Amino acid sequence: MLYHRYYALVLPIYAIVVPCINTFEKNITNKNILLRLLQVERRVLTAGGLFDPVKEMRFILYSREHKNGIKLDIHKELRPVCLDLTEAYLNRGNYNVILVDWDRMATIYTNTLVQINDIAQVIATFVEKLIREGADPKQVHLIGHSLGAHIMGVAGRFMHKLQIGRATGLDPAGPMLQLVGDDKLIGRDSAEFVDIIHTSSGIYGYDSSVGTVDFYPNGGVTQPGCAIVIVPQPSCDHARSWKYFAESIQHPTKFPSIRCSSYTKFRLGLCHSETVYMGEDVAKNAIGKINKKSGSGCDIMIIFKTVLSTLLILWILPANIGQIIDDTVNNLLDTIYDVSDLVLPFANRIDPFVKRYVYNRIYFFLYNEYYPNGIGFQLRNYENINISVNKTTKVLIHGWENNRNSAMPRTLRREYEKLQKYNILVVDWSALSRIILYPLPANGTTIVGECTANVLRGLYRNLSTRNLNVHLLGFSLGAHIGGFAGRILLQQGFTVDRITGLDPARPLIENGLSSTDAKFVDIIHTSSGVVGEVEPTGHVDFYPNGGRAPQPGCLATIVRTLLCSHYRSWQYYAQTITNPTKYLAYRCDSYIDFISGTCYGFAYMGESVPKSARGVFYLSTVGDIF
Repeated sequence: MLYHRYYALVLPIYAIVVPCINTFEKNITNKNILLRLLQVERRVLTAGGLFDPVKEMRFILYSREHKNGIKLDIHKELRPVCLDLTEAYLNRGNYNVILVDWDRMATIYTNTLVQINDIAQVIATFVEKLIREGADPKQVHLIGHSLGAHIMGVAGRFMHKLQIGRATGLDPAGPMLQLVGDDKLIGRDSAEFVDIIHTSSGIYGYDSSVGTVDFYPNGGVTQPGCAIVIVPQPSCDHARSWKYFAESIQHPTKFPSIRCSSYTKFRLGLCHSETVYMGEDVAKNAIGKINKKSGSGCDIMIIFKTVLSTLLILWILPANIGQIIDDTVNNLLDTIYDVSDLVLPFANRIDPFVKRYVYNRIYFFLYNEYYPNGIGFQLRNYENINISVNKTTKVLIHGWENNRNSAMPRTLRREYEKLQKYNILVVDWSALSRIILYPLPANGTTIVGECTANVLRGLYRNLSTRNLNVHLLGFSLGAHIGGFAGRILLQQGFTVDRITGLDPARPLIENGLSSTDAKFVDIIHTSSGVVGEVEPTGHVDFYPNGGRAPQPGCLATIVRTLLCSHYRSWQYYAQTITNPTKYLAYRCDSYIDFISGTCYGFAYMGESVPKSARGVFYLSTVGDIF
């Protein structure tokens, strides 16, 4: 039998279910749904007569919250995964919703791994008792999140002779699962139909396709609304699996998905199979071929996932280990920096396998009169792409934790399209930029820059001149990618007309964007000194409001302030595309001189900056609303 992966683009879910005890109890009473909370122990549980064998059954595995070691009121402290799924089922129709509380055994992560079979056996024994009392095994649906997915899968496998109807794994846990054996993992033999939703695969979640059908929303690794800055928080991506599933219970057609042999083809629009809806009402005939990763060597994702999984295990341990954890985490963070230098080094030390890995995951999307809706391609298949050589090509390069659909490239492309006189080329390097360990994408900017340079050289291969009418615009790490691309083209005998750096990233960048990378380099600094580069490295450098955080309208928490100020760079620039005189800046020796009014010369910041401008310019943007 063949198996396929299904891919979908899923927008963030903003609906919030408030765990109010009165509302929760009222829902149960009004809908006449019988709910039994079960504690998993080493004994056979009885149903106590509290279920209707005619109704479909939903078993949801969860553990309760604790505070100072004391279990709190169960209705008030239901975990969101339990609360959301239960209320969704109660609102939809008549079900036996049975919550399995394995709280007493959900202690240290590593201890729980070795007890998967024990917990699963108790659940299987209980379900078998319900079936003996008249329940239809075809109506049994086992649902588990994270480790709970594997426990439910193993429970279903224990009941293989009964042919349980369905098991759903919501981002099955990944860390250290390779050590416990396949018999402790959810799999296709866990039920007659097994559907899996992967949302943090390779980090918190399991990486391989293990179900009858496996869904990979947004590629299955990082999810919308879960952008990370410095501190890894993949739990957001991990939780998206059950949030998506809960949403699908009430809205069955919420998440249409396409069968695809790879996420690469999905993103390029090369998949044209039937649509299958992810979630509660997934078609039971949705099956297909698994896309296994092949090859060996310095796979940057494998190294990243191994190191991060180790960190995650440390964070799960009890707090009383304290100093040991701190020391170990610090050592591992040092190791991560060392690993990043080994995996994605600069210049001639780049491993050919690593370069090929990254090259094969960089995409380019061109918009012009030939492709008004855009066309996607890669370095290996650009030959038949038509570019208008008489027009300036605007190359938009996003930053860390972004992609081609992020606000920066989307906004700038929209503004340029209003003028209808440019080729617009969007570089999507999100396969690398989405890695939350910053050193890896930071060091990888050289490879992305080289790939971008080779694509531009290929697109202009029939041009007699070596002066390319190209304007590279990069945000954050993307600014340095633009610089590396211009530098490599210069080494190959070509010259780029202009590079614009939108608050070029500061941390871990060596020999980044500089004035030698193109005929003209202009830079806008909005969070200099922390996230952004502080030194002027272009022909002309603009420092709106002093160039530091907080920019106007960005006063919030530290992280939000830095992010907001960082983003202001491209937000300011976007406004100048159709309003070139929006920001008048003054050449000054310092921001103090600007405030005191002792400056000389002026220029407009943004799209229409004169290429004769040189030096450092300051301006005020107070009053701008975004």
